[in-house]
Amino acid sequence: MLKPKERFFAPSGNIFPGGPSTWHIMDWDQRRLVSVAMDEELESEDPAIEHLQKHIDNIAADVFEIWVSPQGDLVSTSTDQKDDNTRCPYHPPLEATERPDGIEAISRSELEELDRLGPLVDLVRCLRSSDPDKKLVAVVNELNLNLGIAHQDIAPRNLLIDEEADSIKMFDFNFSVRIGEPGYAESRNDIKGIIFTIYEIITRDETLRAVRHEKQNVLEIEQKEWVQHPDVRLDHPVSEFRKVLREWSEKRRRGKQITTYTEAPNFIDWPDTPQPPLSETFVYYDGKPATKLLMLWIKSERYRYFGDVIRKLPRMETSDALNPWAYLTAALVGLLVTKLVLNKYGNGLNGIPGPALAAFTDLWRFLDVYRRRPEVTQIDLHEKYGSAVRLGPNTVSIADPAAIQTIYAHNSGYTKSDFYPVQQTINKSGKRLITLFTSQDEKFHSQLRRSVSNAYAMSTLVQFEPFVDSTTTEFFKQLDQRYANQNDVLDFGTWLQYYAFDVIGELTYSKRLGFVDHGKDVDNIIGNLEWLLNYAAPVGQLPILDSLLLKNPLRLQLTKWGFTNSSSPVAIFARNRMLARVDPEKLGDMKFDQDNGRRDFLSRFLEANQKDPEFMNNDRVLALTVANMFAGSDTTAITFRAIFYYLMKSPADMKTLMAELAEEEKAGRFAREDGLVSWNEVRDLPFLNAVVKEALRCHPAAGLMLERIVPARGLEVDGHHIPSGTIVGVNAWVLHRNKDIFGHDADRWRPSRWIEASTEQKRRMENYMFAFGAGSRTCIGKNISLLEMYKMVPALLRRYELEFPSADNTWHLNNGKLLPILALSNICKHHLMISLLDTDFNTAWFVKQSNFNVRLRRKHKISFLPDERQD
Repeated sequence: MLKPKERFFAPSGNIFPGGPSTWHIMDWDQRRLVSVAMDEELESEDPAIEHLQKHIDNIAADVFEIWVSPQGDLVSTSTDQKDDNTRCPYHPPLEATERPDGIEAISRSELEELDRLGPLVDLVRCLRSSDPDKKLVAVVNELNLNLGIAHQDIAPRNLLIDEEADSIKMFDFNFSVRIGEPGYAESRNDIKGIIFTIYEIITRDETLRAVRHEKQNVLEIEQKEWVQHPDVRLDHPVSEFRKVLREWSEKRRRGKQITTYTEAPNFIDWPDTPQPPLSETFVYYDGKPATKLLMLWIKSERYRYFGDVIRKLPRMETSDALNPWAYLTAALVGLLVTKLVLNKYGNGLNGIPGPALAAFTDLWRFLDVYRRRPEVTQIDLHEKYGSAVRLGPNTVSIADPAAIQTIYAHNSGYTKSDFYPVQQTINKSGKRLITLFTSQDEKFHSQLRRSVSNAYAMSTLVQFEPFVDSTTTEFFKQLDQRYANQNDVLDFGTWLQYYAFDVIGELTYSKRLGFVDHGKDVDNIIGNLEWLLNYAAPVGQLPILDSLLLKNPLRLQLTKWGFTNSSSPVAIFARNRMLARVDPEKLGDMKFDQDNGRRDFLSRFLEANQKDPEFMNNDRVLALTVANMFAGSDTTAITFRAIFYYLMKSPADMKTLMAELAEEEKAGRFAREDGLVSWNEVRDLPFLNAVVKEALRCHPAAGLMLERIVPARGLEVDGHHIPSGTIVGVNAWVLHRNKDIFGHDADRWRPSRWIEASTEQKRRMENYMFAFGAGSRTCIGKNISLLEMYKMVPALLRRYELEFPSADNTWHLNNGKLLPILALSNICKHHLMISLLDTDFNTAWFVKQSNFNVRLRRKHKISFLPDERQD
């Protein structure tokens, strides 16, 4: 007998086979499916399962359905075979179907799911090419007028727009039918479908989805005003779109009408579907028929319920020769099914909502992260389901702000998950380099952090300013020589990453890596980091893959023996800098930079080694320096881009910031003639503070939740109990859009919110800022990152004026969400193109922007005042 909580299973909700007033419940113990019907409608299968539990052991084997009262009392039973819901559609093999000439069959293996998952969404794209010249109305004309086919379900979700190929592909033909045949409904005609689709895309008005097809009035839509949604961009006025649709629909209505598919010139005469074969297969045990209903199917009306593998099982009688392969296959399938069922029901998370597939397997979140926009997925899921969303069999995303204090508090007992070791790099001995970020051992983390915390303290910042100034000076020199006043387009986003990488190199080793000096990715270091992030983000959702791929024992052993090099270019650079500082034979003969005596991070780490060489050994010094490079470059560059981008897109905010800085300049508070500023000169400027905070809020670097494991006491979130051992976490992209904390416009850029807020509200917003994490695992380099921002942003704005190369900038971003752009081109009666452009993000771990281009003009005089006022 199975455990009670594992015994019953209802495969789905409002779609077959269950809900809302009849639920089809699988009893895994008796291997039977029983329908539980009642008068009331239920939101979940749980009450139906409870009712069935009370009666299942007392109802006859031939009962297919029971009717219960609201209290769960048995009202009646049914043995009528029409109530047998174990029937499944028969799918004949492809070779058994007859196809007319010219009709190409595409197997499911050649279809690839797009990055939209959810109920009733089955949008796919065909890997084979299609005619790139057909546009939406042309495709519908071809279907209706030439082939005699009505699609009957045209909607935005069933269109694939290929901008590069200038083509539209239409999918999801599960409602399609030959015109005039059974199933054809004039209320679902495709002319109306196209008009409603374009209307919905332009206006974002989705109210028609709740109206039955026969009650949808296309004339009302054609006559009403189409108000363009503010997040939708058009390359022509709405009237142009409506004109194209009006002329086309009028032509169709005035033209020849096809009342039956045979009137179409090239109608498709598809043969009838082959009938399913009769099946009299029984399952036997010990050579005797089962006494209870333990058969998987019976008679011709009970078609295959568990799929082709079980269908191929031989009749299990004692006289039959055993087929070990069949039994092995069945056993493996049984184990897989059992594992999936246990994943969903065995972790105590069945009451937490989320995507259906996610409850069964971590493959769902692996694929979601692999598609590179998990932060958008999680924002949408929390908007739909609330503060707790199940992302995997044992993973829950939390959006409850109060949970931060519990999950990430000091000594909370919540340890890091196996996601983090995936990001550990390998040294030349084939050993993992454990860093503050990737360590799962809280005791080790505390000791390591104490060893180096002084190097990152706020009081140490001023000692690091010369390192930042050195790189900033070289950065401006290169911009002057290459781009300033030359009308050339500067890939600003890329150069900001060059700058951030070289600053952290200077801070760590007193030596830039050379990105700024050479204007390129030196030794593919940035490319290597990007590759690692691309690898770590999805593989971290299934950490066991890392042990089979990068960190498999054979590869680590080959590295140890010197047959392969698993070290990254950054680790090699770091090792060489260490060897330049210390006696290769004995760590301890430390040398400082004799030219300036400046103490960089490496010097400070080596000092920690001298104090405790047993703990702070060579590998840990190396790991800390490598972690500085990985953690301190990409993340800071992302925030730099966000600051400059949002300021350029918000001229009023740029003007306010420049006015604040100009007032400081007129008061004589900026001492340096070269235009650089010090940390103490700008750290307390209110609007600069607001701009930096708002950039970190609107565009936090990390796109994934920061995973932790629930301790023995469990966790309570929004009425849900989350048991010990569950992986939980908070995603900054979700938290930073909480309107109760950040205001009704939390999904918009508005730095003034930090100025206008009351003291209490400002304190509350700051408490829930999560860009650098929280608690004992707050990013140790937070102060260093802020130092770079506060020094470089004012210095650059004091020296240059920035402008976009064109009025329509190509970075289409709306606070991290997808910004649809509707473009109409090649205007004519039968050619309509819709283009949905996505922001180009490269990784899933860090939400990295690209294609941020500007033109740079060097001011006549270094000043925060407008250039024309400098006489």
